[in-house]
Amino acid sequence: MAVHFVTRRACVALAALTLVACGPPDSTDVAEAAVDGFPLAIPGPGGGEVLLERPAWRILPGNAGALDLLSSLIEPERVVAITVGTRPYSVALRGDFDGSGVREVESFDLETIVSLEPDVVVSHAWQSIDKGPFLRRVGIPVFEIPDAVDFEGLCDVIALLGAAVGEDQRASATIADLRARLATLAEVDRSRFDAMTYSSSGAGGWTAAEGTTAEAFMTWAGLTPAATAAGLRGHHQVDHERLLDIDPRVLIIASDDGDPDASTTLLALRADERLSSLRALGDDGLVIVLPDELFSCTSHYLVEAAERVAAAVDARWRP
Repeated sequence: MAVHFVTRRACVALAALTLVACGPPDSTDVAEAAVDGFPLAIPGPGGGEVLLERPAWRILPGNAGALDLLSSLIEPERVVAITVGTRPYSVALRGDFDGSGVREVESFDLETIVSLEPDVVVSHAWQSIDKGPFLRRVGIPVFEIPDAVDFEGLCDVIALLGAAVGEDQRASATIADLRARLATLAEVDRSRFDAMTYSSSGAGGWTAAEGTTAEAFMTWAGLTPAATAAGLRGHHQVDHERLLDIDPRVLIIASDDGDPDASTTLLALRADERLSSLRALGDDGLVIVLPDELFSCTSHYLVEAAERVAAAVDARWRP
């Protein structure tokens, strides 16, 4: 068995973009300088739409995925706050996006959101932030973004988010960079390698199949998603016996900082004698260990995950 691990330092190597940082203008300057395209309709809670009257300057990301998407578009001082649970799962905060001066709060209850006075809240549909009529009444719009499970959908989100924060050029540059990197990944045929993500702390575990972000980064890496090929969809509970039935050649797991010795999943797999015949654990298999935040990300950093997975496969089998 070969084990390939990726450190956080390696995971933050997004292609460099030449971006000019500028100090925050006052809200009047923003409103007067960037009125084209506004009011702008953005996806709101429950599948509806809400209107932004002007580009948002003070932005409240509801989770790590939202913050990571914003990191390629805005400077840290435009982030009004994050929750304490955001930092451990943000890829951007492990890299060049300096969030040291960003305020941290325990949770985003209504009182906290209103006191922060954001121009927009950026969240996901699955998030438990109360995004009901109260925020609308106090004039705080909510941009509800979908998970990035297909590349064109991801690009659409980046473009619309860029428009919402008045950073169309940065959004275009980010999308162009991602397209180029995806094209580079596609230059090598890796489809003969079937791969599967897995998380376990004992006899059972979970995998991600069709319609998930994990399937997206495996597909972008050019691998064949084994759980999807086995007929699974979404996040699915898979015990060790079912894992043996699927028997992927490449297994992708997570641990803190991508350290295989810190992976509870790898320890659980090695402890189960029944899994001694699992291809991924054998001489002709591969276990790839990603940092927790990259393994579970829901942003454009999925392309980084795909690159790291592809690089591990290429290092293992290409001459």
